[in-house]
Amino acid sequence: MIIQDGSDGSDTGLVIVPVKNSSVSIFMQPIQVGERQWNITLEPNDENTVLNSHQLHSLASELAVAAELCSYLEARSIGHEEQSDQV
Repeated sequence: MIIQDGSDGSDTGLVIVPVKNSSVSIFMQPIQVGERQWNITLEPNDENTVLNSHQLHSLASELAVAAELCSYLEARSIGHEEQSDQV
């Protein structure tokens, strides 16, 4: 189970990305609350993932989408910080 709330009950920004055909869980969150950079965590399951070539291509596409989403969130985090500085 992935816990989204911080120790003080605040929202940490955790984003969970569902993955088809794999037992791997992907989640991303800011390195720290308010941080510009985000980490992506691939959390393994106890089971092996066995794929055919089409499923592996699909997994690669999903990983690429997750990377793009993380880049977008980082860019939005930078913009959010700049807006906060202007107010």
